[in-house]
Amino acid sequence: MKYMLILVLGLIIYISFNSTFINPYLFEGADKIKHFIAFFILSFLFYKSFEGTNNIYIILILAFFAVLIEVVQSFIGREASFIDFLAGLTGVVFYFILSYFIKNIHINS
Repeated sequence: MKYMLILVLGLIIYISFNSTFINPYLFEGADKIKHFIAFFILSFLFYKSFEGTNNIYIILILAFFAVLIEVVQSFIGREASFIDFLAGLTGVVFYFILSYFIKNIHINS
């Protein structure tokens, strides 16, 4: 699972810092959905790669990663966006809320 995490992190970094991946306008909010999905998947991969780690640490690491992406983008000619950061963070938080409920439903069944 750690290899998959490294692969996905590399892919997200490459896409985030490469201006050729800026998509044409699909619909309002499409970019935010991509951030949400990417960080939801990253949350899953981090959780599975580092099972037993306190979830707060994983959330903080991914929040820092989301901020870092936006800061670096501001220096390489791409637009940094607080809303993109929030969309990524929402994906992280949603993953952990969903996994909490799934785990509790499974335990209580």
